[in-house]
Amino acid sequence: MRRYGPGEARLTVTEGRRLLVRFTATSPAIFDDLRASFRAHFPQHGTAYYDAQRRCWSLPLSQRRRLDDWIGSMFEPAAYDEDQAADRSA
Repeated sequence: MRRYGPGEARLTVTEGRRLLVRFTATSPAIFDDLRASFRAHFPQHGTAYYDAQRRCWSLPLSQRRRLDDWIGSMFEPAAYDEDQAADRSA
């Protein structure tokens, strides 16, 4: 497994009532790798779900440590942003 830098992929996490996770990639292959890795890291049905309206993955706050582990394994620090203006309606 490799870590992606800001020239390959970007990740933003918004914390509100849930963790909203958005990632983008410069190629379909990188995006598919990120998505497969995310789903493998959060395999339990209901732990993570895709929110089509917001166009992001949604996790309960209790999954923060696991999310941080996944982020550290997949992204270089420069490719990751924490949304400080958190949407509290999430």
